Order: sequence, then C-alpha cells, then structure tokens
Amino acid sequence: MILWVFFIFVAFIKVKIYIGIIFNLNILITLYYIITKIYSDFNILSNFKKHTSNWHIFLVIVILGNVFVYSFTQREKYIYFWDSALYWEMSIEFSKLLLQTDFITVIKQLYSSILYQEYSLAPTILLSLPLKILGYSHSSYTIAVYNMYIIPFYILFIMFITKVISDYKINSYTNIIVFCSAVILFPPIISPLLYGYLDSIGLLFVVLIYVILYCSEFELYNLKYSTLVFLILSITALALTRRWYGFWIASFFITLYLMYLIMFFIKDNKIKVVKSFCSISVVGLSSFLILLVFFKTFLIKSIFNNYHDIYSAYRSGNMAQNAEALILHFGIIIITIALVGLFIGIRNYKTRKFSLFLLIQSIIIFISFIRVNNFGLQHYYLLCFQILFFFIMGIIEIISFFENKKYRTCLLALILFIIVVNFTQAYIKTNIKIINSFSPLLSHATMYCRIRQDLEAVHNLISYLNQLTEGTDKKIYVLSSSITLSDDILRNFNLPEQKNAVPNIYSASHVDKRDGFPNQFLIADIVVVGNPIQYILRPSDQRVIGILADEILQREGIGVHYQYLKSFYLENNVEAKVYKKINPYNQQSINYLRNKFYNLYPEYPSLYEIHLP
Repeated sequence: MILWVFFIFVAFIKVKIYIGIIFNLNILITLYYIITKIYSDFNILSNFKKHTSNWHIFLVIVILGNVFVYSFTQREKYIYFWDSALYWEMSIEFSKLLLQTDFITVIKQLYSSILYQEYSLAPTILLSLPLKILGYSHSSYTIAVYNMYIIPFYILFIMFITKVISDYKINSYTNIIVFCSAVILFPPIISPLLYGYLDSIGLLFVVLIYVILYCSEFELYNLKYSTLVFLILSITALALTRRWYGFWIASFFITLYLMYLIMFFIKDNKIKVVKSFCSISVVGLSSFLILLVFFKTFLIKSIFNNYHDIYSAYRSGNMAQNAEALILHFGIIIITIALVGLFIGIRNYKTRKFSLFLLIQSIIIFISFIRVNNFGLQHYYLLCFQILFFFIMGIIEIISFFENKKYRTCLLALILFIIVVNFTQAYIKTNIKIINSFSPLLSHATMYCRIRQDLEAVHNLISYLNQLTEGTDKKIYVLSSSITLSDDILRNFNLPEQKNAVPNIYSASHVDKRDGFPNQFLIADIVVVGNPIQYILRPSDQRVIGILADEILQREGIGVHYQYLKSFYLENNVEAKVYKKINPYNQQSINYLRNKFYNLYPEYPSLYEIHLP
C-alpha cells in the first residue's frame, strides 16, 4: 500500500527517473501477493514446506538453466527478424519509455497498443527493469524472459504438483529431482524462448487458474470473494497477454460448463452444481465486462476479426496431420508416459474430475485452433500445462508401481536419462548413434544455434543501399520474404545499437490476404529482389512478392521500369539483386497491376486499391 501511494505521488509530480522502478515493483508485489494468497488459502505453501530442504537442488538447476540459456544465445551469430525480434524490439522500446517518460504518456501508449495492435506492449511490462539492469542485447532479453516468466511458472507448477501427488509415498529427494528434471528440461517450454518469444507470460496465469479450479474441487461457490476476484483478474490478464490465449479462455469456460452439465445429471446434490455454475458464470461475465468497458476495441477485434481467413496462409494439413505434428512436437516417449498419467489421473478419484477437464479442454483447444492456424512453437503453450501434468503423473505412477528399492532406483535413473537425452538432442546436434536412433521418439521442439555465414555480405548490401540513398529522400523496397532475405533482416542488422540499419527502407507486404498490395512499392526508387524468388509461405499466399519479383527479374511487365545495378550473394544460394527505377509508373502500369490483382483477389477490394500514394 505504501508503495502504491508513493507511486501515485511520483506519477503526478512526474519524477521520470522513478517511474519505471516503482511501476515494476508495484506490479511484482501485486503478483506476489496474489500468488501467495492463493497458494496459502489452499494450503499449498504449508504442504510444500515439507520439501523446502531440497530446494538447493532446484536452485542449482535454475542456475544451470540460466547458464544454458545465456551460453546458447551468446553462441548465436544471427540477424533476428520478424517474430524472433519483434518483442525484443518492443521490450527495449517500452523499457526506455518507462524509464524516461512521464507516467501518463506511458499508460496512454500501453493502453493504445492493447486496443489497436496485434502485438501489444502488455507482455513487455515486467521486462523493462531487468533489461535496464542487464542491457538490451538479445541475450539479456532472453535471460529476462526466462527469469521473469518461465522460472516463476516452474516454481508454481512444482509446488502445485507436489500437493496433487502428496498421497504417493515417494522419497522427497526423488520428488524434487524428478520434478526439476522433467519440468525444467522440457523443450516445448524452452524452445519458444530461445527463438525469441515471450508468450510464456501466459503460463503464469494458466497455472493460477488451474490451481483455483483443482483446489476448489470445481465447487467455486465455496471460494472466498478475494479468490474469485483473483480468478477474474487472472482470466482478464491472460486475455491481454497474447490474443491467441483466447482459445484457452474460451475452451476453459466451454469445458467447465460441460463438466457441470454432466455433474448435474450424475450427482445427487444438484444445488451445489447449480451454485458452482452460477459462480463461474459470474467470473466469466465479470471478465467479459472488464474487457468490454475498458478494452472494447480489443474485445471486438478478438471476437469479430476473420482470423480464419487472415491466417489461412499459415494453415496447412488436415486434423490427422496436425495431431501427428503435436505428438512429434512433445515427443512420442513423453506423450506415451503422459497417456499413462492420464489413465491414472482418471482412475484416481482425487484427480478424476481435473484430469477429465484437462483432457476435454485440450481436445477443444486443438480442434478450434487448427481451424484458424497451425500450431507454431509458441502456440503449444496452450497445451504445455496439460502435457506436463499428465507426464509427471505418469512418471510418479511408474516409479511407485515397483516396491523394490533397487528396481525403483534403476527405473528412476532410466527416466532421468531419457529426460536429459530428450533435452540435449533438442539443442545440440550430435553424431552419437544411440541418441540418433532414439531421436524419432524424442521431442521435435528442437532449437539449434542460428549462425549466419553471410553477415559480411549482408553488411555490404546494407552499406551499398545506404550509399545509394544517402543525403536523398530515395526509398527502398525489398521484394523478398524468407529467412535469408527480407526487409526486416536488413532493418534489424545492427540491433540493439541501431533500430534501423537502412533508414530509407519501406516495410514490405508479405502475406497477401493480411497485408494487401503495397502502394509504397510504386514510389520506391530502389528495389531489392531475391533470386530465386524468396518465399516464407506457400507461393499462392505470397503472389504480390512472386508476381512483382518475377516480372522484374524477367524484365517483363513492370520490369521495364527498372535497371539492374548490382548483386550480393547470400547464404542458401540466394542472390540479392539491386535495381533502380528508371521511369515512374504511369496510369497504364497501375491499371495493369490493379486488374491483375483484382482478378486474383476479387473478395478483397479494399486491400487491392492500387494507386500512387
């Protein structure tokens, strides 16, 4: 309370140097209070005190985890771009804004980003202070995400799972070793982090929501008002972290209503079920009203935007193929053990309802999500808690099945070996035959150090483009969309020291149904074309890049407007060809392009209003 009063005082007198520190501390203290209150009310903290003597093991593993993350990112020689750089850039921007600007300006920009931007500043809030301390390098950003979001999730999950399996008579050292190893060495959680994603922030709210649900035994009407408020705040906060967590939230309520409907018909005490039904309805309605009143634009876009069509370029494969991809992502061995845990969870009366809930919700998430998009590295966070929960349950059941101490020890050693190998092969390429023979059964959530061999060539290309436009208002457009060459790669070459290595470059349109035709291309003086034509998605979803690049390379159609200047040879046998415009576009050329793209996308007239800016 004292900190909040001090924060408000500082905000009004606009003492900029303290804004970021007080703002971060207040959020951290509030989160800490909510978490400890929930865990104390459900006796999770008191139950866990029995195992605190073993936390030096967890501490060692966390330190080793930080060493691994830091060494991994330090070994990379890469140009981060698109999703691997976007939130890094935004975190730097918000950190500087928060520590250099008055409070009102900070709140306005944060609020505006939540309402109108697909990628809001909300998930970067807790990273601003750590980045100010650690620096703004990609390594610092990754370490900050790991320690602010992922490690707290590890702690909360391990404390929760300890309560769940408290009935199992297993040595506490065995518990902590298994938990730490199985959870912390879980590639589907670490790999998105190493790629550059900070979407793991959602896991913090997911675990809190699950804890409330499990510990209340689905009888939410018995909860304290403070806990219900925390549940409402957790669901609302989860919605604001990343839009696609909306799939988790929607499936949460759908599954819960289904569970209550089933319980209504099979339970004798129907009044309790009705009371719980009403309680969760109040929670859902309250979260909805908060979003409607304070974040109306965000809510409308989330509900009514046609993401099925917008992200069609990212969607491929049928349900069976996506299910196979999911199994391979987590690993066949992991999924097999998790299925054992699912069976045990349903068989055990204490965990039956919760296990069924996780199963049904996971199915709903999977089916609904693949209708809109394919699962990316970060999207599997929607299912990580569920898989981890059943994985741990499976491990504990397998170990406790054998009463002979010698058998248990051997089995524990084997499981730990599988966990370590599973983790190792996800990040280190090896020629060891025994590991390679098991690799099809292990997690495919791999992430190897990214090392570009053409950094000098990219630097030379950037220098040449800057020379062509230096001291002028000439603009550059890049007709290329791949991991080798794109406008974002050139722009981000000098991050974090320089935000834009090519100041005169335009932002390119990459996805036809999302971005439409780039009218700025028509007035660009310099055009960089990838040869062969560079696609990151299906060519049929990137026709703007494909058609324009092909005509320039072939000197046909619009190609007559350009003159070849010079080539730069990049990795993956990609030639970056630089052209300059020798005559401006006339109405005939514009009509030619308009007709071509109107015929291709007649259902998107607003995206293909081709004209000179």
